[in-house]
Amino acid sequence: MERLETQTCNGDSTSFEKEMLALLDEQIFLTDSVFARLPMGVEIYDASGILRCLNERARLMYGVKLDAVINKVNLFESPYVDEALLARIQSGDDIVLEFEYDFDRMNKEYFHTSNKDTIIYEVKIVPITNKQGTIVGHILLTNDVTSTKEAEYRTEE
Repeated sequence: MERLETQTCNGDSTSFEKEMLALLDEQIFLTDSVFARLPMGVEIYDASGILRCLNERARLMYGVKLDAVINKVNLFESPYVDEALLARIQSGDDIVLEFEYDFDRMNKEYFHTSNKDTIIYEVKIVPITNKQGTIVGHILLTNDVTSTKEAEYRTEE
């Protein structure tokens, strides 16, 4: 039986490490660029429900300053998350919701926002899992669909 040659990573490790770091930097840059430019709000929460990151679209939609919400806002304490929805989120269901998002209510019950009134809000909640399948966080993909819904209502009339 013929023996196969194997390659090892013991060659010029300094050069290899530099190449790998450059690739990693490029991937991080690409990820950050895409995250910042997505046409929807993106919020990333840890497994405890703490907001860890959100993109500019989400920040503008909510009318918040990053330092006022990052590591402070808890998804599970939102006035819109009842026990049934909390159970679905924590069990890892993919969830799609549409509802009126009241900024005046948010100001009183949840977090400070410079926005006023109400928008029609669409959200998809997706679990983030590790290789073992354990939920380590949640991503919320959000859109303000107020204009679209108002146009639909006018068309129906």
